[in-house]
Parts: sequence; C-alpha cells; structure tokens
Amino acid sequence: MNTSQDGILLSFQPIQGMRDASPLELRVKNEVINSVSKLLAENGFEMADYPIIEPTELFVKKSGGDIGGRLYSFVDPGGNRVSLRPEFTSSVIRSFLLGRSPNAGMRRQYAGPVFRYSDGKYTNELKQFTQIGCELIGSDSLQSDVQILKLALKAVSYTDTPSVTVRMGNIGLIRSLLTGQGLNETICFFVLSNLATLRAGVMSSIELVKRATDLGLVSDLQGQKDQGQQLLDREYIQSHLSENLSGNTGRRSRSDIINRLVAKENTKVDAKSLSKAIDQLTLFLKIVEGEVGRGQLLDIRNEFGEEVQEKINELISIIEGVEDFESLSVRYILDFSTNRGLTYYSGLIFDISLDGAGDTVVGGGGRYDGLVRMLGGSEDVPAVGFAINVDSLLSSDAQHRFTEKK
Repeated sequence: MNTSQDGILLSFQPIQGMRDASPLELRVKNEVINSVSKLLAENGFEMADYPIIEPTELFVKKSGGDIGGRLYSFVDPGGNRVSLRPEFTSSVIRSFLLGRSPNAGMRRQYAGPVFRYSDGKYTNELKQFTQIGCELIGSDSLQSDVQILKLALKAVSYTDTPSVTVRMGNIGLIRSLLTGQGLNETICFFVLSNLATLRAGVMSSIELVKRATDLGLVSDLQGQKDQGQQLLDREYIQSHLSENLSGNTGRRSRSDIINRLVAKENTKVDAKSLSKAIDQLTLFLKIVEGEVGRGQLLDIRNEFGEEVQEKINELISIIEGVEDFESLSVRYILDFSTNRGLTYYSGLIFDISLDGAGDTVVGGGGRYDGLVRMLGGSEDVPAVGFAINVDSLLSSDAQHRFTEKK
C-alpha cells in the first residue's frame, strides 16, 4: 500500500468516541436488546420509535441546562435549532403529551442510538451508544418504583454480569430538606446542581454560599427583593434554562416560563439561612449514605423528623421489593449526590455500575413526576423509568460470557 493510500485511510478514521461494530459485536448487542425487549413486553411495555433529531429546547428544558454542553446541536436548513437525541425520555413525554387521553397512563419501551459529546477525558466514553429502556407514565405507587429497578437489574443480568452496585437516593427528600430550611426554588436548583462537588469535598459550604452570593442568589439581608435583585434571579434562570428556548414551547411562551420561575422567588434568601441549610444537608449525607441491605433499619427520625424517616423507609422497601437474582449479586448503597443531572427528578434515583470494571455506570433511572408539566403539560403526571447503555454493559468480559451462555 502506498503512502497516498495510507494518508487517505488515516484521514477517515472513526471520530474519537465513535466506533465500528463487528458482525459478532452487532449480533451480541442485538441478542441483548431482543432479550430485554421481550422482558419489557412481558411486563406490558410496548415498543415505540422516536425521531433521532428533536428540537434542542426539548432536551434543554428537561435537563435545566445540565446537558447543554453535551448536545450535538445545529440549525437545520429550515432555520430550526435541533439536536441529536442524548436520551429517549424527553421524546416519550413529548409523544405522551401529544397523544394522551385524560387520566390515561402509558407504558413504552425503546431502543436505539443516542449521542452525547465528551471531551475525551475518559477514553472509554462513547459519544454514540445504544440505549434500551422504558418509561411508566401514570402511576405514583411505590410498587412502580420497585418494578422499574427490578426490570433494570434483570436487563443487566441477561449478560451474565456477576455483580453490580446500585447507588440510590431520593431527590424529593433532598428538596424537602432544603425547602424545610426556607430555601426557594432557585436556591434549591443551585444546591442540587452543586451537590456532587459539595459531597466530594471539591467545594466547601462556605465557598458554595459565597458563589451563590456572587451570583446574586442570596444576600446578607432578609426581606423583599428589589427590582435589581429580581433581575439577577432572572439572569441566573435564563443562563441555565433559556439558552435554546426558541420556537414552540408548548402552552407557555419562552417569557412565561421564565416569569413563572422568577415569580416564585418573592423572598430573598439570606446567606446565613443558606449556610445553615447546607450544613444540615451535609450532616444528613454523612449519616445516611453507605451500604444498606434488606431488613436493615436506619432510624434518623430524631435528627431529621418523621417525613425524612418515611422517605428513607421507602428506599429500604424498594430494596426489599426487588427479589434476589440467581446469576447476579447486587450491592445497594444509599447515595444522594450522584454526578448525574438531578434537576428534573422528583423521587427515587438510581445508578447501576459494574463491579470490578472501574465502577462503569451501565444504566440508571428514577422518578420524575414534574416532567410532564415542565415540558408543557397543564399538570404534573407521575412517571418513572430506566435506561441501559448497552455498549457500556457489553464489556469484553460480559460479551464473552453472553456469547458462551447463548
């Protein structure tokens, strides 16, 4: 082969983070997808397909801006700002809003490629990967949470993975702790966005309060906000929520969405109150986070009250409701500070990682009862779901075991 041909071949290497799949790899992937799809169908989830390109604002509104830097976005020839889908949940909810009847529920499953930009920091992080998952819309029962987690673990077990760790928490509980200390919606959003860095010690509570003060979210004085302070709130919300809010925003205009959030921020939160709330939250995380098993009692009512105790008991009940798997060992850890975006979750949240594989996260899910309203619905609708990253799940060892098993 001559130098010219070598140069051509080098110039057409796959983009970093995207890869070819050999016939064997594709066969194994399709077998996993088919097995999981059959499992979901047996549990009442019908397969549906959704566009690979959606309006950018659909994903931005769902994530609160957390995913903005990872979207593959562009303006199409018609002048519309669109993005390759980074996940399926937004599309499922959009479809639900367009086609639902009053008080009707919906069970949908999906499978296909999704796209998320990465800067190459993690060499094994794919920019295009295949997701399979499901969404259960219309049920707020604890049993629905149990079913979703159980199905997610069952899906992982189809690769004959020997053991996984489930990190789980409850975002509704965190919100209750913060609002119980008098924090408003904007400040809760701010703390949730920085929860992982706070828990990891990357940022101290003092630094977090200072950052909030510098952003104009809190002050040293209590009382009503003046017009200048409200403007700072508006700018903060816009910077996180409205970068790509254009075109159709459902029943509310772009301005309506922002005004609705700003209107809730009538009382200025002072720095002392924020500091106290963060200290309380840090204490909570220190006490409750860690490995937990079936039947394990965790009594924290004296420190945090009955409402918090009830939410912790719900998490234990979910663990107890998931049966043991013959071929999969599951370790449960309470972890309320996952690195995943938290802004749209309202209750249970969980991540599943492979043991002995660099703690690779292969899937996750949770409850998001407010997403329907967030995307233009007239009311909150209970919803819960999960998604599995098939490519991450099919590590070389898991792929080999699955091939041998078949």
